[in-house]
Amino acid sequence: MAPHAETTVIKNFEDLNNFCKQIVNKLKGQRRVLLLLSGDLGVGKTKTVEVLLGELGVTQVSSPTYAIHHNYEVKGMNIDHFDLYRIESESDLESTGFWDVFMQPEAWVIVEWADRLQQTKFSPQWVRVEINIELTEQGRIFKTQFC
Repeated sequence: MAPHAETTVIKNFEDLNNFCKQIVNKLKGQRRVLLLLSGDLGVGKTKTVEVLLGELGVTQVSSPTYAIHHNYEVKGMNIDHFDLYRIESESDLESTGFWDVFMQPEAWVIVEWADRLQQTKFSPQWVRVEINIELTEQGRIFKTQFC
């Protein structure tokens, strides 16, 4: 996948569904996908992940804010969902087993509050998609960077 950026205005739930469907379709066939979501508290990161997971076939989604990590398996695909809101240091992150999930030969890793990570540590063997969400008068602005 060639690196590129896109900006999308999300005004309602239908727009969010369409956005998530497009993301999933663009990433079909990729063996290792890393989705990094960032944005202020309450901007819609968890709802976006819920819709993305629904597009992937996950029927029951819960926020990992307190557990920090949830794992889903659907259609033989492993999906790891992290919420780093409560992570305060690199040692906190290490204790969650976060870096271990990147040893998998095939998986999707979805991270909320990704701005708390040092993104230089990610393997180039993973397709990385960074989604920054901003709340504006026009709606939610999704700035998506495919790396």
